[in-house]
Amino acid sequence: MPRTDVRRRPWLARLIAGLVLVLGLPGASLAQYGPPSPIGGGLAGSSEIASFGDGSAEPPATRVQTAGGGAYEYVVVGPQGDSDAVRRAIEAAGGTVLRTGTLSALGEVTTVSTFPSQASYDRARALIAQQAPRSSLAPQHLYRFAAGAGPRLYAPGLIGDPAPGRCRLTRPVTIGMIDGPVNPDHPALRRADVTYETLVPGTLVPGADHGTAVAALLVGEDDSGALAGFARGARLYAVSVFSERDDLEGASVERVAQGIDRLVAHGIRLINLSLAG
Repeated sequence: MPRTDVRRRPWLARLIAGLVLVLGLPGASLAQYGPPSPIGGGLAGSSEIASFGDGSAEPPATRVQTAGGGAYEYVVVGPQGDSDAVRRAIEAAGGTVLRTGTLSALGEVTTVSTFPSQASYDRARALIAQQAPRSSLAPQHLYRFAAGAGPRLYAPGLIGDPAPGRCRLTRPVTIGMIDGPVNPDHPALRRADVTYETLVPGTLVPGADHGTAVAALLVGEDDSGALAGFARGARLYAVSVFSERDDLEGASVERVAQGIDRLVAHGIRLINLSLAG
């Protein structure tokens, strides 16, 4: 397993931090979502929901994961060396640390917490900015699939490719993919080199339509060209991070970060995320 030093590979740190920072912009969030709606399928002891709860800081109007008592979860992603300072800042502001997770390949740590009020959350953000400036605190937002997985085959036309699938890689390349479940037995993927794993408990797994469609766009093998991928011949390592409850899918910042860490641990440097949120 290759050693990853985020100081020498700053793109990794920027990618993880972007999961927190971009979703923390209220303007961007409001532009992409309508009224919040419930969603389930979170980590053990928690649920994924978007309705406003009592006794909790207010998140932007997007789906946000909640803890067992209904309080909104907030996540910090930052270097391992900042983890103690992050915990102290959260607790000094009156917050409660629920759990931490180590992203070994990235050299990062996730810290998930709750806060009793907006003032407590704002205070924690200020303390973290002072005491652990390489770390960022934001609501534990939930991603959704970027688009439906209907039978529309318009991708070649969007990029002006008159003969989809005619381009084949001349050297070995492995593409990482973070999405939903993938069906390797789909006709477009049977002859492709696909490795698939999930980070989600089996009872919470959503349908495989979206993940399979994205995988086919990348590495699909179809002699007719209709379902041929744009990187035919590449190896695909797909990690599912989406859960489902009540017909709604979601993937938390925490779980997406775990997926990135898993792929980086396998030496993969090119990762596709067809997500929105």
